[in-house]
Amino acid sequence: MSLLLHTKIVANNGFFECEVGGFLGMGREGTVYEVMTSNTSLNDIVIKIMDGKKSSSQVLHHIEQLLTPEIKKLFCQIPPLECVLVTPFISHDGKCCLLMPRAKGEVLETDDAWRKISRLPLNQKLYLAHQIAQGIKTIHQARRIHADIAGPNIIVDKNQLRAFIIDIDGGGIVNSLAARVMGHPSWMAPELESRGHSLHPTLETDCWSLAILFHYLIVGCAPFHFCDKIRDYSIYELNWPPNPHNFDGEIKEWLLWQHHVLKQIGDLADLFKRCFGLGQRNPKTRPTATEWEQHLSLQLKNKLLLDKLCPRCGHKNQWGLVYCKKCATILHQALIRCSRCGSYIAVNAKFCPKCGAQQ
Repeated sequence: MSLLLHTKIVANNGFFECEVGGFLGMGREGTVYEVMTSNTSLNDIVIKIMDGKKSSSQVLHHIEQLLTPEIKKLFCQIPPLECVLVTPFISHDGKCCLLMPRAKGEVLETDDAWRKISRLPLNQKLYLAHQIAQGIKTIHQARRIHADIAGPNIIVDKNQLRAFIIDIDGGGIVNSLAARVMGHPSWMAPELESRGHSLHPTLETDCWSLAILFHYLIVGCAPFHFCDKIRDYSIYELNWPPNPHNFDGEIKEWLLWQHHVLKQIGDLADLFKRCFGLGQRNPKTRPTATEWEQHLSLQLKNKLLLDKLCPRCGHKNQWGLVYCKKCATILHQALIRCSRCGSYIAVNAKFCPKCGAQQ
């Protein structure tokens, strides 16, 4: 249920107090609102209020295990992971809430959003894909499972050519913490769909969803747009993508376009073929995020932009800085607890400004 404008959210421990603004979006586990004012040092942030279907304390504990201070410090170095940096707390009315940076851009969840992306030049699509690959590679190297890689969890700023990965809070840790979510149905790996809740998301199921995402982003359609059901994918295990001339009408036109783009992207096409062919039944053969990142780097021959715009004054800063050089605002909009005094400090601070303890 949507909150009224200017609703005040207060943490049960008194550390946080913020005024909620407009409704921004709703997911399966919570609703996101803009934050108009807060008593934190954070700027241009949003709040996600979890829906309460699960115990707030359990959700909070899960997120704190998933996103430890060390993991947050790692993720804040990677531009596309900026908006998975959350500061969780329990509100006075018992809701689990997440303060997080606001991603500027459009969520890739509607046909209109994908049409806008489809109009970008191929090199710009590859550049966005490279950012996403770098983000997922870092998540996987940290032994974290996103568990919900899908268009609705990617935000793209076409003006800045930036991609943001969001909503990792339902993910898991390899061989340690089971993910709380299973992913969006049309983006899920075949084994998750067929075996349901008897199987949890893994690094390999993430890799399937990542390949689906890249096919949408680079080619402009779903890799199995010619199938009515996920179980039909297996028909094409040995000949993905199928011959366009075996189809008629719009499907044939899309397949002709698919073949055209796959010829343009060189070795990237082999990664798609491996994932959607042999990778259907053998998850271990699916291309990893590291492979995607390496192949995209070779094609692009450039690096990610590492400037960080100040959320308050707009000044360009080097990505690793804690505070804006111009106005001293905290640049990375998430907080962690000081290991000595417990104060909330900037996620990438090297020492606590209150007690001086090194972090």
